[in-house]
Amino acid sequence: MKKHYLLFLFLLPFTNAFAQEDYQSFGKVDDADLEMKACAFDKEADAMVLFEKGQLYFSDHLDVFVDYHKRLKIFNDKGKDQANIRLQYYSGNNIESISNVKAQTISLNEKGEKVIQKVEGKLIYNEKITDNITAVVFSFPNVQPGSILEYKYTLKTNFINLPDWYFQSDIPTRYSYLSQEIIEIFDYTAQVNRNYPIALDHTETYSRSYFFGGSEPSSYLVQKRELAFKNLPALKSEPFMTSDKNYLQKAKFQLNRVKRPTGGYESYLSTWEKLGEELLNSESYGTQLRRKLSDTEDFIAKTKTLSSDELKAAAAYDFVRKNMKWNESNTRGTTESVNKAWQKHTGTSGEMNLILLNILNDVGVKAKPLLVSTRDHGNVNIGYPFLDQFNKTVAYVPLANDQKLILDATEPYLPYNLIAYDILNTVGFVVSKEPAEWVMLKVETPGRLTVNMACDINADGTMKGTANVYSADYNRISRVGKIKDAGEEKFKDYLKDGNANLEITKLTLGNVDTDSLSLIQTVDFKTKNSSDDENYIFFNPNLFLGMAENPFIKDKRITDVDFGYLRLYNLTGTFKIPPGFAADDLPKNITMITPGESAVMRRMVIADGQNISYRFTLSLKKPVYSAQEYAQLYELYKKMYDILGEQFVLKKI
Repeated sequence: MKKHYLLFLFLLPFTNAFAQEDYQSFGKVDDADLEMKACAFDKEADAMVLFEKGQLYFSDHLDVFVDYHKRLKIFNDKGKDQANIRLQYYSGNNIESISNVKAQTISLNEKGEKVIQKVEGKLIYNEKITDNITAVVFSFPNVQPGSILEYKYTLKTNFINLPDWYFQSDIPTRYSYLSQEIIEIFDYTAQVNRNYPIALDHTETYSRSYFFGGSEPSSYLVQKRELAFKNLPALKSEPFMTSDKNYLQKAKFQLNRVKRPTGGYESYLSTWEKLGEELLNSESYGTQLRRKLSDTEDFIAKTKTLSSDELKAAAAYDFVRKNMKWNESNTRGTTESVNKAWQKHTGTSGEMNLILLNILNDVGVKAKPLLVSTRDHGNVNIGYPFLDQFNKTVAYVPLANDQKLILDATEPYLPYNLIAYDILNTVGFVVSKEPAEWVMLKVETPGRLTVNMACDINADGTMKGTANVYSADYNRISRVGKIKDAGEEKFKDYLKDGNANLEITKLTLGNVDTDSLSLIQTVDFKTKNSSDDENYIFFNPNLFLGMAENPFIKDKRITDVDFGYLRLYNLTGTFKIPPGFAADDLPKNITMITPGESAVMRRMVIADGQNISYRFTLSLKKPVYSAQEYAQLYELYKKMYDILGEQFVLKKI
């Protein structure tokens, strides 16, 4: 569920920036904003947030309301995507609701006159996403470059479920403001991510009457705090970037305790141990681990006879994968029950992995549920026992000698002894009755790609050859997925990697269904001469590596580069020069090493008579490169792709 993120203000550092932004009322738009052609601090932006305003307050009877107001500017056709709005909220047990939705498009016509078109109420509708999640959905009409989009609404929630707030998004924000009025009855803890200067930070205290534990109102202290940020840049998606939630200016917070009407406090602050206990007692989670699944007796009896927990776990893993299909939904627990999912042979990630945990325990393997957060869901902060930090459950199997298996039955092509890519470099929480246990989900296994080529070059400049491509471990998983999902013909296009001069005449695949062995791709191919002069032959050996385009084209980056796993590329080739030609201009041997030897690239070229031998290697020895290390990685990739683009030149003699 995507929430609007409201910041708990008591624990934030105080600043002296008291300048209050003059917010305009709904529909009152400055002419300068309508005439604006570009964002002043991001000239390339397709759209921007002119302002957004959140006001959180408690009603007399301690319901929580958030009045939300947002105004956007559209600069070009690409920015029109901002016109489609989805406001998700937690509708289960009527915990949250959204009301008083108003929206309108404001534009200038050809005469320069202001035109306002409101979104009709009948075009604003509720869409049920799950049993507990609903979204208010609408689209702005007649959106053109230059239009301003404006909407407002009221969210009702409760003091336990205060929503979070994002000050920043994927488009630039000129001004983001919120105020919170928190009653002394409630005590919260905040988890804050903030890297930019505060434009406004102002606090004041006043008294107000509320109904709390009696028929008559009583006076309580209220702390009102206003906070705002100005000119926040957009956080753009980058190659090998995990969730934007890890980097956006944001805050999440949790209720610690509530003052009792009779005195003292009632604790709401959870611990990891308490969270685990509650899950194990939950009908949608812990009780599902004790179900008997139909038609599993023969498999369980046979698997119990295997000689080790590892073999039993591998068998159970394959059994569930063969009998279940993932419905593409990630959940921690069940939406119905594991029995119904098993009978339907389809389910969420939570249902499939709770089924796997049932079977693992039935065959005698002491497996435990592991709560995880996928790479696109965001990092887990172990200092805050928030259940919403997780979006998935997998199976954790401790083995002898401090070894472990992390099994995810939704992965159809993943060997049992590897960890799924979407949770690599994250941390998982073991759900048990024992003291809190955390599992680091990292691997030393690289994704290995090896290419061996033997090629004959003809006098007309065409080149024919055979390449044996070996994809191991994580590289194997990604390529097998492409073969299974798209088919062999589409996979040929993938191998060509946009090379218009390359034609694959035959493709033979080996070990596609044996995940313990390297995927073998035997490729017969030919290429054209890229020279128009018959006295010269040009060719480039950069084939089948999947490295046609540099992913790191920006010289600056504020996010880490998370490859997921170590990577090792190795290409060797022999090229037979045709009679009447000789090597004229060959690339030089070169080695590039980043500081600390975290990345190493080498190229070696040897000419021997009518043969040219070529070798290229790239070793990325870290799964994650911090934003501070990006400059080194950027320079290496920039030079490396220049090298990969160099032509070999043969000249007629």
